[in-house]
Amino acid sequence: MASVHGTGLPRQGLGVGRLCTLRELITGVTTQYGQVIGLSVNPVKDTNYNYEIMIIGDSCIIRATPRVKGLVGFATLGSPRRSSGSFYYSPTALT
Repeated sequence: MASVHGTGLPRQGLGVGRLCTLRELITGVTTQYGQVIGLSVNPVKDTNYNYEIMIIGDSCIIRATPRVKGLVGFATLGSPRRSSGSFYYSPTALT
């Protein structure tokens, strides 16, 4: 599952302060503090998960659904100003 790496800064230093393209997240984006953050796995090439981003107003839902049996799914809810929470789930338990 792809994750954002390089986020070892204090809370106020996280992020780049703007929306980023998928290409930027794959190659890495430099923060105002000079740290590069990005995805640990290219989601386009990830054979274990399908990724989906749904934009709802100024909020979004980011979801990773497993392609192979035995892996759990992941979803996070949030907006540019705050994260509403993240959760893991078993897709087989939902069917």
